[in-house]
Parts: sequence; structure tokens; C-alpha cells
Amino acid sequence: MAHQLSVGCVLKRDWPSFGLAVFLSLSWLLAIAGYLGVAVWDPQDEEGWVLAHFLGVSALAITALCGLVIVWRVYIIRSVFARGEVVRGQVLTVGQNSEDISHAVIAYQYQGREYLVRNVTEGAGDGLKLTPDDAVDIVIDTSKPSRAFIAKLFL
Repeated sequence: MAHQLSVGCVLKRDWPSFGLAVFLSLSWLLAIAGYLGVAVWDPQDEEGWVLAHFLGVSALAITALCGLVIVWRVYIIRSVFARGEVVRGQVLTVGQNSEDISHAVIAYQYQGREYLVRNVTEGAGDGLKLTPDDAVDIVIDTSKPSRAFIAKLFL
């Protein structure tokens, strides 16, 4: 299945990557607000500058950690869709977690082995209303068949 997903498409549908991107943005907003706050209100305040520098260094560290995770997840998802195989799966259950984020548990077979995958379906719109016993196309990573994604969710 040769599909080149855009980074924006992956970030829109992959909740962990999206959440980390939002957290990363908020950390930079906080760091910028710290620097601007000290520069505008009291440029002579030594403790204020220490706090602003701490916020700036923290934003850099958060960027390094979150950025690596985001890049890794986007790379994995894009490579699965670029080189993965499509198999038919069956929805076993649909539900919501404690934060009311919808998900589906899907069973599928690959090379004679049974696998289960849980995919978040929140934000997929009306085009992806899954119910138990629905048949769905799953794109699997052939090098790690336990890693799979609902094709319609990203395409």
C-alpha cells in the first residue's frame, strides 16, 4: 500500500503526537511570556531573569524530548502506510476511555497468527462510525505485525 501521508495528516489523527505538539507549543508560549514579562515590567530584576532563563532552558529540553517522540511516531505511521500491507479486520468492541476519547479494538490475522489492535477513532468524523462486527481495512507493519492502523482513519 503505497500512500505518502503528510505530516499534518498524521498529527491530525495521531492523538499522542498531537498532544505532545500542543504541550510543546504551550511550553514555548510560557518561555516567551517569561522573557517578555521580565523585559517589559522590570528589566533590572535578577530573579526574574533567572526564572526567564529557566523557562527558556526548560522549553529547549521539552522540545528535544517531545520533538524526538513526535518525529519517531510520525515516521513510524508514514512508513507503515508507505510499505505496509492491507488486511481485513473485524471490530470487536468500541468504547471510550475515562477522558471520553473513542477507540475501537480490532482483531485481524496475518500469516496465520491472530492479532488485536486498539486504535483511537476520536475526531475521525462521521465517515468512520464503527460498530462491533464491522469489517475494516487495517494497514499493518510487515516487520512488526502487531503494529497496525485503521486505513480509513488516515486516508
